[in-house]
Amino acid sequence: IYSDGAIVVPFVAFSYVLHTLSLTIMAGLAITKKTMHASFVICTAGAVKIVLNFLLIGAIGMEGAAIATLLAHVAEFVLAYIVTQAIYPVSYDIRRMAGSSFLIVGV
Repeated sequence: IYSDGAIVVPFVAFSYVLHTLSLTIMAGLAITKKTMHASFVICTAGAVKIVLNFLLIGAIGMEGAAIATLLAHVAEFVLAYIVTQAIYPVSYDIRRMAGSSFLIVGV
């Protein structure tokens, strides 16, 4: 019975890697004491996840929930990067971060 859930593991695993990267990127907001912007990023990602859950779970079940989680964390990462760079610019090597993320999920 649990083996049915194996199909969603890559989606969920990668989504939480993205979430961790988002929190790391948003450290600049804490440094500058502009944590309200971090709240905006996290709440926006939560809203994206709720909407996508409503749209996808009914259509494709648990895979929909996994895809919604992944897309919400992609949105969170992109938004965190944009907002933080506007307030506390740091030159991140995005290609290296992406490569490391795929490696982590692959292991």
